[in-house]
Amino acid sequence: MALTRSKDFFLIVGLGAIVLLHAVWVASLPTPGEVRTIISNSLFLIACLLVALLALGTARAQEKQRRIWNRIAAGVIFWGVGTGIYFFLELTGIAAPFPSLADVFYLLLPVFFASAILRYPQEPFRRREQLNLLLEIAIVVITVGLLLWQGYYAEVVHQYHGQLFALMVSSAYPLSDLVLLSLLLLVGLRQPLEVPRREGYALGVGLLLFVAADNGYAYFTAQGSYVTGDPVDLLWMGGFFCFGLMAYLSGQRPGRASRSGAGEIWLAARVQGMLRALPYLAVLVCTVLLVVHSNGRHEQAMLQGCVLVIVLVLVRQALTLLENHTLNRSLQRAVEAEARTSAMLREREAGFRLMAENSSDLILRLSRRGRLLYASPAARDLLGYAPEELLGCSVLAALPRHARLEAVRTLQADADISVHCYPLRRADGREVWLEVTLRKIRDSQGQLLEYQGSARDVTVRKLHERLEVDRRDVLERIATAQPIAEVMAALTHLIGQQLPQAASAVWSVDEGHLCHLASSGLDPAARALLEGAPVRSPQLPAARAAASRNAVWGELAGGSCWSLPMLSENAKVLGVLDVYPSNPGEPSGNQLEVLRVAAQLGQVALEQEELRAQLAYQARFDQLTGLPNRLSLQDRLSGALLAADRSGQPSALLFVDLDRFKHINDTLGHAVGDALLCEVARRMSACVRPGDTVARMGGDEFVVILERLERPEQAAEVGHRIVARLAQAFKLDPHELYITASVGVSLYPRDASSAAELLRTADIAMYSAKQAGKNALRFFEASMNAELDAQQDLERQLHRAVERGEFELNYQPQFDLQTGELRAFEALLRWQHPRLGPVPPTRFIPVAEEGGMIVPIGCWVIDQACAQLRRWQDAGLQVRLAVNIAPLQFAHGDFVSSVEAALARYGLEGSFLELELNESALMTDLEASARQLAALRALGVSVAVDDFGTGYSSLAYLERLPVNTLKIDRLFVDAMRNNQGTLVASIIALAHAMKLQVVAEGIEGADQLEALRRIGCDLGQGYHLALPLRADEATAGLLERAPVSG
Repeated sequence: MALTRSKDFFLIVGLGAIVLLHAVWVASLPTPGEVRTIISNSLFLIACLLVALLALGTARAQEKQRRIWNRIAAGVIFWGVGTGIYFFLELTGIAAPFPSLADVFYLLLPVFFASAILRYPQEPFRRREQLNLLLEIAIVVITVGLLLWQGYYAEVVHQYHGQLFALMVSSAYPLSDLVLLSLLLLVGLRQPLEVPRREGYALGVGLLLFVAADNGYAYFTAQGSYVTGDPVDLLWMGGFFCFGLMAYLSGQRPGRASRSGAGEIWLAARVQGMLRALPYLAVLVCTVLLVVHSNGRHEQAMLQGCVLVIVLVLVRQALTLLENHTLNRSLQRAVEAEARTSAMLREREAGFRLMAENSSDLILRLSRRGRLLYASPAARDLLGYAPEELLGCSVLAALPRHARLEAVRTLQADADISVHCYPLRRADGREVWLEVTLRKIRDSQGQLLEYQGSARDVTVRKLHERLEVDRRDVLERIATAQPIAEVMAALTHLIGQQLPQAASAVWSVDEGHLCHLASSGLDPAARALLEGAPVRSPQLPAARAAASRNAVWGELAGGSCWSLPMLSENAKVLGVLDVYPSNPGEPSGNQLEVLRVAAQLGQVALEQEELRAQLAYQARFDQLTGLPNRLSLQDRLSGALLAADRSGQPSALLFVDLDRFKHINDTLGHAVGDALLCEVARRMSACVRPGDTVARMGGDEFVVILERLERPEQAAEVGHRIVARLAQAFKLDPHELYITASVGVSLYPRDASSAAELLRTADIAMYSAKQAGKNALRFFEASMNAELDAQQDLERQLHRAVERGEFELNYQPQFDLQTGELRAFEALLRWQHPRLGPVPPTRFIPVAEEGGMIVPIGCWVIDQACAQLRRWQDAGLQVRLAVNIAPLQFAHGDFVSSVEAALARYGLEGSFLELELNESALMTDLEASARQLAALRALGVSVAVDDFGTGYSSLAYLERLPVNTLKIDRLFVDAMRNNQGTLVASIIALAHAMKLQVVAEGIEGADQLEALRRIGCDLGQGYHLALPLRADEATAGLLERAPVSG
């Protein structure tokens, strides 16, 4: 935009220079000839070009007036074309080329200018005003026409009699001049809405100069005395400068109208007054013409024209008198109405003042610039100021900077009534929120006079709204598992928003001492003194804890402390919320509510942090023994192999399996078995070096990782030490037990090149030890690969198992733990091989997953499950059936469509089918999982998260995925026998809060069943409740529907 304005400036300066140069050239009285012709016409062409460029530039800048300026540019360009033609004719030897084709192009300028000016929007006016305007224009135009007729046009008609083209061209000049004169009067008498006065003056002077130039040209041409470069050319050049100046001025105000100064308004009034006097001047001119040319050749035509002008003036005068009479009557009625209105307003003002002075709302009046004209007595209560102190004050200046722009927009908006809330400072410095309702008061012409309105105190409402926004922010941070420090920082921000005059701090409690989590406004010295301070009673009277810390704060600042504990469900003190107010005293009701909300949020955050820590620990460590679990083992084993590669020292993996453990567990019970496993873990950990790893794979299987071995025999020494240590008696009151262990050893990199292969070869060596009579240790040997061959054979058998019909489904019942009723079944895949016999799922499922056969097998399972559901429904039995889905099958592209096809094939509703997926299947690609689950939900199929707690154990993803059921893994259920049911209770409470159903797996004892009932678990399954059933047995169970008693 700046570049365009700079270019326009150079164009207008260049145009002025050309006009000045032309004036100097004409004033020098050059000798007629070719040089005079070339210079004069060249200057005209350059001037036309510059004016056209200025007009086109303004057309680009003025989007709304683009067509207007394009037409002005076209008129100038056509005039330049005419000049070029005229120039050519003169150079070719024609002395006075009139009439010619050049005159046609000259005459196009008035046409385009007229069409452009008529496109300017005009202010609407009444029909009588239109008639007056037409009469004034007609009077002036007819008078000027008489002057032109008498001056030269009658001679032109006589001279070109019989020359049609010459007569037409000669007639066109005065006619076009009359058109331009009419437009000039229109611009002067009725200023267009989008033409500022300065531009209107430039247009009017330019048109006037062109009218004079055209008539001079026509007159001198008729006399045969016009030559290019005559003084009449100065009028055209001056007109072009005015047109260029108008374009330049218009281009400097893109999209906005310029304001008129006082001088421009005065000049405009004088110009309009002069124009209004033109009809009377026309009468004088007509009278002079009649006297001077009373005996002329055209006396009759002159007389008729003068009479017509006088008649039009008389008609205009009569209309003016009629209009004045009408205005007088309207004015009289307006004065009477104004008197009545004033009386009514005085009455209303008295009533208004009475209401305003007794209203609890602040009643106010504002000037157009936002200054207070009136404030009711309520200002004392709302703002702490007397009303007279506020008079003349700017409302905008009293607002905070961020609210001023909104207030300015409100005052400038088109709406007559607006409602907005603004923060203000009271006289005592406190912030108060006012809801301000303003109404614009206008006069009869629609001009704004002032603002009237009211303001009410909405501080409490705004604080509650802000509290809710901040509360949601804290909850969002908790749900998305943000770091506890960030959550607590948001919590102190919430307190600071609600209690801006107070400092705050959030402390966690660790072993009876305070640990700083976050604070706002707390002095660093105070924080240092409070950090680590003892909490007197971990059971709660937090008043005692607060009392000790209050004394510390009192020493630092002489202030007080409001303290609230953050408790878990079992009344354990998780943390403490402290607020240090600037003014000592008890908190008010609103302040206490803020503290309670903040303490509740802090409690939820600390509980979730503790739960996440427990889940993270549970995900990587065995809950029973405290040893690293399978997931942690993978990381440690990868690290050990990497260390071996770097150091060149081998690593060893010992796979340890307890002999006869299942017999002890089945005969003496799980409690004895769990105690035995814990003691085994303790003894094995004592047999290894610091830095070595002992992990529990699950059940009675353990793994030992030995790093940086100097010789392979060291692995044998550790293995034999474990075997010997475990062979000693285990004294578990009242039992004295004996077990043995089989140990398989594999060395890296001798026996394997990867972690998975190292585990496999150690497992093979362990089985070899068992085959050798148990209670033994074996190193892996290549000959043991026969086991690998057996696994490959198993994979080949799997490929044909579906075709041969070797698979079947068993159905494990799921019971309502509160009522004991049978509610659902879980479909369990079983493989009955004709040669191998029953093959356990733990053996063939991993092979199927690794070989990619799990997808067709999974499709077969879904199909058979739907077929069984159809058979049950045909028998009048309604029950839900859960089917396990492998991660690879869930990730398959046509999984949802295959489920939909199976439901359609058997005519089933999706609500009878539940699909169980483990956490790893869902978390591989969370967005894709969400889309898959949403598609299943659309089919009516419900989704259960299987083995919750053994994978990612992320609580945040449950909110993002449309799941229905949470299945607690059997490891958590087993742990309940060791009084470790708090985590299960927390998971159930969280699931219920998220409206999820909970199913407990692996219920194998009455104590577990009773504990799960007590903490509100919904459904359960396990050998204690019912063994997996064949299809006919499951049908019989459905027919009986006998509840379990426990």
